[in-house]
Amino acid sequence: MKKLYCLVAVSIVLFYSSLNAQWIKTGFNSTGVTSIVSKEGNLFVSTWGSAIYGSTDGGATWTADTDGLGYWFYTSYVYALAVVRSSDNSGATNLFAGMEEGGIWRSSNDGASWTWVYPLGKLGEHDMNFVALGSAGSTILAGVAQTGLNGVYRSVNDGGTWTVCNAGFQTAADSNVRCFTSITVGSSTYFYVGTDGGLFISTSDGTSWTRISSGLPSGTITAVVATPPSDGNTDINLFVGVGYSGLYHSTDNGSSWTAAMNGLPTTGTPYIDALVASPVPSGTTSNIFASNGNVYVSTNNGAMWWNTDWPLSIASTAVCFGINGDILLGGGYGIWKYSTAFDSDWVVQQSGTSDTLWSVKAVDNNVVWVGGTNGGIFRSTNGGSAWTSVGGGIIGSDIVYAIEALDANTAFASTTTIGQSGPSSTRIFKTTNGGGSWSQVFSQTNGLIGGIQMQSTLQGYAMGSPVNEKWTILKTTDAGTTWNHLATEPAQVGTESGLLSFQLLGNTLWFGSSSGAVYRSTDLGATWNSFPTSGSYPLGLHFNSPTIGLTGFASGGTNSSTTGGFSWDSAASTGTNSVSCISGLGSEFWATTGTGIAYSNNLGQKWTFTSPGHWGLITLNAVSMSPVTSQVNGWAVGASGLILHYRRNTSSVSQTLSTLPAMFSLGQNYPNPFNPATTINYSLPKAGNVKLTVYNTVGSKVATIVNEYKPAGSYSVKFNGTNLASGIYLYRLESGNYSAAKKFILMK
Repeated sequence: MKKLYCLVAVSIVLFYSSLNAQWIKTGFNSTGVTSIVSKEGNLFVSTWGSAIYGSTDGGATWTADTDGLGYWFYTSYVYALAVVRSSDNSGATNLFAGMEEGGIWRSSNDGASWTWVYPLGKLGEHDMNFVALGSAGSTILAGVAQTGLNGVYRSVNDGGTWTVCNAGFQTAADSNVRCFTSITVGSSTYFYVGTDGGLFISTSDGTSWTRISSGLPSGTITAVVATPPSDGNTDINLFVGVGYSGLYHSTDNGSSWTAAMNGLPTTGTPYIDALVASPVPSGTTSNIFASNGNVYVSTNNGAMWWNTDWPLSIASTAVCFGINGDILLGGGYGIWKYSTAFDSDWVVQQSGTSDTLWSVKAVDNNVVWVGGTNGGIFRSTNGGSAWTSVGGGIIGSDIVYAIEALDANTAFASTTTIGQSGPSSTRIFKTTNGGGSWSQVFSQTNGLIGGIQMQSTLQGYAMGSPVNEKWTILKTTDAGTTWNHLATEPAQVGTESGLLSFQLLGNTLWFGSSSGAVYRSTDLGATWNSFPTSGSYPLGLHFNSPTIGLTGFASGGTNSSTTGGFSWDSAASTGTNSVSCISGLGSEFWATTGTGIAYSNNLGQKWTFTSPGHWGLITLNAVSMSPVTSQVNGWAVGASGLILHYRRNTSSVSQTLSTLPAMFSLGQNYPNPFNPATTINYSLPKAGNVKLTVYNTVGSKVATIVNEYKPAGSYSVKFNGTNLASGIYLYRLESGNYSAAKKFILMK
């Protein structure tokens, strides 16, 4: 008798909001999916009641692959698919299908036709349900459950002959198979089988089994996945779902186990339907995806899980996963693919170094500077397509904790020498020829310069940790040739220490203290005040406008401010990893936290690692978004020389649907002072008539920059003051009931 699996949604909705566009429905017609595999870029799915389908265009269109399959009653109910290397060493692969009562079938031509390979005879006369398939090399394993012939069946000759391999199973439950996985590390291949009796490992190519579920709760192993060692030794990471007891993790190939439920639902029944390891993005280590009704991702080896917003109400529970390149596919009621955006992605760029990178500054969409360990400084003038090493020399081998740049030629870098008891010296260097040569423009014993920002080509500020009971606040008025301490440096309170969070916007300076306070000066350092937050160690700090900003803590929590840092409100947590850096544009913020980039477009009320966030297993230290918003670009840097690049067209679907500004904002122009052109950013949460005008100090309108209807979105415009005299001007944004004005200086 056929068993009805609960894959059918009670209510079918044919449209799924693009606000959750990270899961995108493929062209597969809605029916219950049981497994998904990728074979040389082509996709194949098995279904419960509709046999097998294939796609050659990434899931856009699907064709039934049923030629040669026997009587539909026995061959339409397919449990599992597997891609197995041919035993003739030709490099070709075969596709296998395991069915309920229909046996095992093989296709050697990508599903165009099928051959019944086991058990031969007459369809339906064998009481065998092949519920799972596993493979490694040219070995295929098939698991039988719920019959009198339970166990593992093995073939090494393309399904020509099969052998029962139940050695090591001690009870009937042990041989009631539910799932397989395998992994090859070096020259060793390991098979794993989950059964009603526990988890077993084979080091003999599947011929015999050893129990490794000691320490796990009793119950059916519902899903298992293995990932390579992540710490340089030979131990393998395993993740398993155990009945209604949840998810467990082993870092020593099954010798010991710990619960791995942090971030997964704590109410209801913690049943794990599927697990998969996915290399996303290319060049980084595997991430783990788990289905518990919804789909969750862990970027830190199971220590924490984040909800990916699987479309549960439409797709029902995700019962299987497939990997096709860097795309994750989930199967429930239909097939959905996990994409980081409609037209964008964080992609790995080749930095040319394996050293840790600590700082990044995006000048515009082409010019980017990066700093790291061993005096490393890297520059790109083509959006990161190529990186040139421009550090070393006089900079030495110190750590470059801060980088600032005005263009492709002029840049500033702060370096720190770390002694046994902490920072022993810090220096600032300047280049005016693209890093061809550097000159030392400041040095100080002790302390750490954590941030440098130029207000104009002549004037800039640098911030560092306390020395001699005063915070280090430096100022230059001669284009960075000399730097001097401000006489108004705020006093250190207690033992508070300095961090890497510093920002200059207009006339306001902010920096964070280990005490949890954020220091602010609204008059370029003449006076200072500190304001408490709800956390400690605000490592990340960024204001998108003089009033709207976020700070992130070592604990992973965040605070938001709509008062320019005068007061702070609790916002959502990004997880348990430290928020090391924050950058943003308009109403959007990006934060590096542990190994991921979290994203929020509602002032930190919700953070996501999906569109347009990023997940990975390499620690990230800094992120910088380009101020040019005609096309959104950003770069993030971290350990092992990792550089990630993000790009999104602001007119794209993902912009208009999922990243609209949450509020009006008018940004400070840059550069300021300017001659003769400057850039102004502004954001509109809703469509309307927009006026952006320029006034002189007596209130007369001297220029109109924008006067037209605009859809909601973030905008960047250039103003050219060639026809105006030098002086102070106001620029005003008006839309609906909103009005805001700012000063800028034309200096000819």
